[in-house]
Amino acid sequence: MNRTTGGLLSALLLCGAAGTAHADIVISQAYGGGGNSGAPLNADFVELFNSGDLPAPLGGKSVQYASATGTGNFGAGAGQIVVLPDVEIPAGGYYLVGLAGGANGGPLPTPDASGTINMSGSAGKVVLADTPTSLGCNGGNNACSPAQQALILDLVGFGNANFFEGSAPAPATSNSTDPARRRWLHRHQRQRRGFRDRCARATQQREHSQRLQWRRHAVHQHRRRQ
Repeated sequence: MNRTTGGLLSALLLCGAAGTAHADIVISQAYGGGGNSGAPLNADFVELFNSGDLPAPLGGKSVQYASATGTGNFGAGAGQIVVLPDVEIPAGGYYLVGLAGGANGGPLPTPDASGTINMSGSAGKVVLADTPTSLGCNGGNNACSPAQQALILDLVGFGNANFFEGSAPAPATSNSTDPARRRWLHRHQRQRRGFRDRCARATQQREHSQRLQWRRHAVHQHRRRQ
């Protein structure tokens, strides 16, 4: 294999790996003020989003909640976990998990799944876990082991939560707000699609350049034989 061929193959492998279709479920919104005074909606909810290119199966997964700084574990009781059904979220699709409610606010749109988690309206921790049972940790006084962390597909810590992704938890919320990440998710999607497009164009340009080089090499070899 010559250097040019090797370079083209490396580029193809790199682009192929970066552009491979996949499913990627994240928590796009978590709202804990449902039914409280001044709340626009009468129930808490967690919204999931499939940011990938393929349908994302939910079977064997769960949404789990723990208080911001308390000692209870994620999904420690029936009121802190929603085991998700064996269905799929289509690529680019959303999935609404309706939770505990109250007397104030308008009705929540018909959820795709329901549970009884009663989240705080200002601070807390929510995970999407790759297990239908409690994680057995809370990320605070009961730290999650590497094996437990490997089961966390996504984490949202907000307010004064002691377990979160990134450098700090999402801002504290109120009865009328939620730690929405849709704007970031959509920007991430645009960036990822843009990278795939740029990668495809680069690959096409390399292939075109390679064909020209091969053609010149063949002409040169033919002239030498003459």
